[in-house]
Amino acid sequence: MRHGRRHRPAVGLILAASLAVTVAAAADAGSGEACTGKAPETPSTIVLPPGSHQLARAIDSVAPGGTIVLQAGRHSESRGVVIDKPLALLGLPGAELEVRTSPSTGYPLRVDPALTIRRTSHVQVRGLTLLPRRSLGGAAILIDGS
Repeated sequence: MRHGRRHRPAVGLILAASLAVTVAAAADAGSGEACTGKAPETPSTIVLPPGSHQLARAIDSVAPGGTIVLQAGRHSESRGVVIDKPLALLGLPGAELEVRTSPSTGYPLRVDPALTIRRTSHVQVRGLTLLPRRSLGGAAILIDGS
C-alpha cells in the first residue's frame, strides 16, 4: 500500500480530528515554596517540537491520563516506542512520526512495531502519519495485553 506524494510506503495512517490543547504550566522548582515531602508533580501535557528521540522520554514523563502533542513536522525515533500507561498521543496537522522498524520477511514472523501499547488501557493515538525510516517498515501499532 502506498501513501504520500513521494509514493513512499507508510507504516500506517491515523486521521486527525481538530483539537485544542492547553499546555499545563510546569512547577517552578525555585519558587521558594516549602518542601512537602511529596514526589514532584508530573506534567499532564507535554508538547514536542519536531526532532529526534523525544517520544519515549515524554511518555515516561507525562502523568497517567495525560497528553503528548506532536507539533507539525517530522519526529523520528531509532526504534519502536512503548506506551505503558493511559495517555493521549495527538498529532497536530502535518505531524509525522518516522520510526526505524523492520518488516518480517521470513519465518518465524518477527513483529517490529513503531508503537506498542503494552498492558494498559485508555490510550488514544490520533492525528499522526506513521512512516518507516526505510522504504519498507514493520507494523504500525501493536496492542499487547491491553
